[in-house]
Amino acid sequence: MLTESGDTDTEVPGGKWSLVAMAKDSALLQGPCSYSVTAYATVIGAPGARVSGRFQDLTVATKRASLDLPMDAGVIGDDGRLDVALSRAGRLASGVQLKLELLTTAPVTVTYRVLRGLVWC
Repeated sequence: MLTESGDTDTEVPGGKWSLVAMAKDSALLQGPCSYSVTAYATVIGAPGARVSGRFQDLTVATKRASLDLPMDAGVIGDDGRLDVALSRAGRLASGVQLKLELLTTAPVTVTYRVLRGLVWC
């Protein structure tokens, strides 16, 4: 069982994909392993801002990323808040890291984030 969280706010600029770290850095998992994870985040920003997320597999040696298709996480509500949950299952080869990126239509702040899942190494 894996539970990893971050305790500092993360600013995400609007209009570009930005890595979101769960704890010390942006690598959620390091291969080799099989996994099933869900990343939860609370996003604070302007009402109406759209939030999307995607996972990436990054080969550490070459810095080459394999990107998932974007997942629509929703629109920030009138209260300025959106709770996001993004899931993925898969297998990471040796020397490959799993990372998470967010894309927003306006600048936002990620005030809470946690990664939960099962990992088999």
